[in-house]
Amino acid sequence: MIRYSVKGKKGRKVAAFLGVTALSVALLAMPVMAKGTGTVTGTGVNVRKSAGTAAEKVTTVTTGDQLRVTGSKKDSTGKKWYKVTFTQNGTNYTGYIISNYVNYKKDAATPDQATANQAAAAQTDGSTTVLDVSGIAKDIKQNTTNQTNTGNTQNNNAGTTNQTTAAKKTGAIQGDYVRIRKKPVAGTVVCQLMKNTDVTVKSSKKGSDGYIWYKISFKYGGKKKTGYVRSDLLKVNETKQEKAADHAQSGAEPANTNGTDQSTVTSLTDAEFESYLTAQGFPESYKQPLRQLHTVHPEWTFKAVQTNLAWNDVVAAESAVGKNLVGKNAVVSWKSLESTAYNRKKNTWYGFDGGSWVAASTALVQYYLDPRNFLGETSVFQFESLEYEDYQNVEGLKALLAGSFMNSDYTEPDGSVRNYAETFIEIGRQVGVSPYHLAARCYQEQGKGKSDSIKGTVEGFESIFNYYNIGAYASGGNSPTRQGLIYASGQTSGANNYERPWNTRYKSLLGGAEYVAQKYVKVKQNTLYFQKFNVVNTKNGLYKHQYMTNVQAAASEAQKMSKACQAGDRLVFYIPVYTGMPETACVKPTDNKNPNNYLATLAVTDQELTPVFDPETEYYDLTVKKKVKTAEITATAVAASSEISGTGTYDLERGENVFTITCTAQTGEVKTYTIHIIRK
Repeated sequence: MIRYSVKGKKGRKVAAFLGVTALSVALLAMPVMAKGTGTVTGTGVNVRKSAGTAAEKVTTVTTGDQLRVTGSKKDSTGKKWYKVTFTQNGTNYTGYIISNYVNYKKDAATPDQATANQAAAAQTDGSTTVLDVSGIAKDIKQNTTNQTNTGNTQNNNAGTTNQTTAAKKTGAIQGDYVRIRKKPVAGTVVCQLMKNTDVTVKSSKKGSDGYIWYKISFKYGGKKKTGYVRSDLLKVNETKQEKAADHAQSGAEPANTNGTDQSTVTSLTDAEFESYLTAQGFPESYKQPLRQLHTVHPEWTFKAVQTNLAWNDVVAAESAVGKNLVGKNAVVSWKSLESTAYNRKKNTWYGFDGGSWVAASTALVQYYLDPRNFLGETSVFQFESLEYEDYQNVEGLKALLAGSFMNSDYTEPDGSVRNYAETFIEIGRQVGVSPYHLAARCYQEQGKGKSDSIKGTVEGFESIFNYYNIGAYASGGNSPTRQGLIYASGQTSGANNYERPWNTRYKSLLGGAEYVAQKYVKVKQNTLYFQKFNVVNTKNGLYKHQYMTNVQAAASEAQKMSKACQAGDRLVFYIPVYTGMPETACVKPTDNKNPNNYLATLAVTDQELTPVFDPETEYYDLTVKKKVKTAEITATAVAASSEISGTGTYDLERGENVFTITCTAQTGEVKTYTIHIIRK
């Protein structure tokens, strides 16, 4: 406990004086923020003349740049900024940079000069210390008594300078199910830690992704483990010295800011971005749309995935009948005309998945396969990383689900009520998958929410739900919906995995998310595109293990995903590149002309053709008696849109008579039939 007495002042005058003076002395006795070094951890970060995003920009710095930190200051919003000096391209700069983007390391502890001066002026006479503070107080008498607090004695002797080395740093995990890796960026996962797990920080290094990664030690399952965690997923605790220094400079600890202050991020120069695109291996035909995206969203990162697969091989594999489907009412050019997909004799397409879907044409498959067709501000979301990130929040989900059947709460069979958006956030964290993706997938699968898959009222499957339509395909006489409910109820192999039976809505949402995580996101199929077109997961077989057969699914789901995007989100997109691609992007087919040029019937009145007519057979014979002097040829087309020529009544000559009948499709394709008549 500290008591103050001031020469020449008594009673209330002492109290009034000390109301200002004691605080002033205490602040003067505290060290200012310790100087240190800083390493920039963001790309294109602004340095400004003063603290705050409204201040004039001095220049920009980028990941790995070294700074000299000389102080700190809060802006009007409470965010902490470091005052820094550095040299860039031969020019010396001084300015302020927001602390989020600096890995700060304090210099070895030394007495602060101001404190040292005060210590020199302090004179101790046993229990009384007189401190001469020019302009504030003279002859302040400090009577000190020692007070024991849980066995520790606090020494308040202002004349004592304790010089200590920097204490080992500790930290706390920020987020649930944070992956700890053996090596930075892509190392094997050691384990997953929950929010506020205490760790010890051993060292740090810059990863290939541009982030600083901390090497940490911690206890897990009763054993000590080590690994690496990305810097934005760990809150590093300040040492006592750092806390005191920050307090003296800014007045209080800044609030922890996990989000990114995008106002400090600027675009790379054109030359820098061009170099980045080239280093990634993006072909020239990819670059212009990526430049446009970068201009609008400099905080987005585009990574090329070099598949090393030949474009024509990929197209051929994905065009196999039944692998990619489209709605049966789509325009003709979207539907396959292969013999196993299209019945020319009847002008009908064979149905898949219950009959409402048909095989997609090669032209349509090429269009949706070509990444260059989807590098727009919304369509690019089919390449967004589907892993869980801290920026994903309830507000983003509400934007995504606005207007859908999941825009509010849901009721469980037991009557309890939960919120869809909050559920997806909770589940996303738990399984390590983007809650935006999980919500968009359910939205894509369930449409308006009226499917029997999630009603919970189907006879024999009461209170069974299948939000992701997992296992929902026509089989054994069952409709896709019923087959999916069989899976959800646990009546198939592995009955209890993925939280089955899904006898609550929450269990269906969680179990389906676990399925998506383990079967797809964790095996390289970590974008909507890679789930639709498996060109990366060799373990399960290329062009197999594809989540949905709807060729438009990834593009459609991307539209929903984009609604959750908020300004400043630092998104990562993985965009595939193939060898031997066309110089320009594949064009989306639009033609709705019927290509069918088959005849449905062909006959000569009162006569029989040999062989019996078949739409695929083009040559026929007929022999008539001498008394038959004319032949009436009739025909109808399979497609009403086709045109027929060559029909009518003809005179027959003795001997050979040859007649040709043509059927011309809307597309201009012609099929010719020949009738050879011999008159005796």
